Amino acid sequence: MTRYITEMQPRELAHVIAMIALYRPGPMQFIPDYINRLHGKEKPTYRHPAMEPIFKDTFGIPIYQEQIMQAAMKLAGYEARDADSLRKAIAKKKKEQIAKHRKKFIAGAQKHTGMSKENAEQIFDDWEEFARYGFNKSHAADYGVIAVQTGYLKYNYPVEYMTALLSAWKNDSDKVATYVADCRAMGIEVLPPDVNTSGYDFTIEDYNDRPSAIRFGLGAIKNVGQNPVDLIMAASKEGPFTDLTDFAKRVDLRQVGKRPMECLIKVGGWIVRLPPGPVAGTGTDHGREHQRIPGKGMRTMSFFEACEAMSDEIILPEPAYTNQREELDWERELLGLYVSNHPLRPYQDYLTKRVTHFSHQLAEVSDKCKVRVAGMVDRFRQHTTKMVRAWVLSPLRMSMASLTWSSSPKPGKCITP
Repeated sequence: MTRYITEMQPRELAHVIAMIALYRPGPMQFIPDYINRLHGKEKPTYRHPAMEPIFKDTFGIPIYQEQIMQAAMKLAGYEARDADSLRKAIAKKKKEQIAKHRKKFIAGAQKHTGMSKENAEQIFDDWEEFARYGFNKSHAADYGVIAVQTGYLKYNYPVEYMTALLSAWKNDSDKVATYVADCRAMGIEVLPPDVNTSGYDFTIEDYNDRPSAIRFGLGAIKNVGQNPVDLIMAASKEGPFTDLTDFAKRVDLRQVGKRPMECLIKVGGWIVRLPPGPVAGTGTDHGREHQRIPGKGMRTMSFFEACEAMSDEIILPEPAYTNQREELDWERELLGLYVSNHPLRPYQDYLTKRVTHFSHQLAEVSDKCKVRVAGMVDRFRQHTTKMVRAWVLSPLRMSMASLTWSSSPKPGKCITP
């Protein structure tokens, strides 16, 4: 779509509406003709002069169902009700009704316009072919208006628009990954989640010395629900958390839960990045122990009791090692994408010079076109065909998305892991 819109260079809303109606399996073959005729490289043709006023706006190409209705009324003297019946018959491919309308149209066209039977048959044959792709103009117009409006917002208010878009799709990790890639392509920084600055949705962070950025929403982290985020945000209104002890004093960790806490730690949403697993578990468990007091039995303290009773500082042992790749994998597992960094970033300059397409560009590539892509093999499965030839099916993790590819050896050779 992007390539065709760029080639079209639409000058009015009608051009966008036409592209939306044409950009579907079937009518896509007419897009180059439409663009060439729009720019005067080809001359529109019409089966009959009376058709020109109806199909002039689409340069002689029948695109909308409403055009068929208008043409039937003008060429064959159809009533509006009968024209709508013709539209339905063609759109739903009702053969018996189409056969009846064929006879009626040919007879009516000969009577009202004086065209030959052969010409009328050619026009109706075109309309039967049109049944494969005919689109309702009112629907295309709605989509066109929305496309122009959102395009205006994206161009003039890019940070605000992308923030709203990410918030709307925060529960769909694939779309979030796509839109974050769009942000980076537009030069908009997307920051990882942070318990001190993130909201439930994606938010905008303004700076005096650099462009505004988008902060990842806590609600987009897997296994972190609405209630834990609400508790954390309510406590953060008193001021930013300074350390784990301060957090444990102000937030009821028993209500937040161990799993959401560990997920926040894994994606770097903590005040400092803590190693998950036993150490993180020790931190959250230790924090919950600070929120208990002795009595006839152990009971959970209220938020205010915890603030008054806690005096010990939570000190965690230093991690034995740090593994940035492991931390990035946690990000991708819980956020659906890499945010703070990417394993391929050190090789980005090298890859940019050698690949022909990045993942987000593959949708625009024509069928059977050769491309060169690069990525990381996530995992693979080895299969054996009936001819005892091994082949591999593997997800390839690229910089902005993932795709599945297969590899098959030449006869007589096999693939080994």
